[in-house]
Amino acid sequence: MVEDTFYKKIPEGETKETGRKVDVEVKKFISRGSWGSASEALIDMGGKSGDFVVKDYGSEEGAVRALKNYLVAKEAGLKVFTTFRINKDKKVVLMTTGHTEEWVCLGSNQEGRAGDLKFFDLPKLNSITNFDQFLEDYFEQAEIAARNNIYIHGDVPFFMVERKKDDAILDFVLGDYDNLTLKVNVEMLLDENRRGLLSPLIIFLAHNIKDSLRASEYITKAEEFVYDQNK
Repeated sequence: MVEDTFYKKIPEGETKETGRKVDVEVKKFISRGSWGSASEALIDMGGKSGDFVVKDYGSEEGAVRALKNYLVAKEAGLKVFTTFRINKDKKVVLMTTGHTEEWVCLGSNQEGRAGDLKFFDLPKLNSITNFDQFLEDYFEQAEIAARNNIYIHGDVPFFMVERKKDDAILDFVLGDYDNLTLKVNVEMLLDENRRGLLSPLIIFLAHNIKDSLRASEYITKAEEFVYDQNK
């Protein structure tokens, strides 16, 4: 294990921000994006331990950018992870994993195949039991973001799926803050955000619904939902 200190806000100058010392043991590679690589890690916090994700940006620029984006998204009321902290060197972030005994969290970034249930040794779904309500809640994020001049890129959403259920509830969290950015005075930002959310949802459905015909039905329903909202 390697000891490190993580902060809720950017540690700089004479900041009074209190960091949390933890021991980090990297366990499993998850995915790699344009800004950095993410891995599962066991975090020991003075005798208490838990699973988290550590993302190594390799540079201060990427990690600081991500934390600033996270804080803006959280302030706006978007559905974000509970934990997102930056280390003392401002190159690594520590974040909620999204995985529990009941749920598995799938990212939109496909390198490493972390967007597929099979990556986690789980079978594809027969059906999604709450799909209509999911669409309402999911695309509401586009409106919240647009009201706050926030652009949602297609890498931002993560999908939460009930484990070991053929007919499962689907949930989400906006979990990748590298490309969740402020855009002021951009025309059609709401439409852009809806497209940014739709694209990864289509990929998720195509990869994780067992029956291709049913997957196509879900995709059509999602596309029609967005089309109706854009009228």
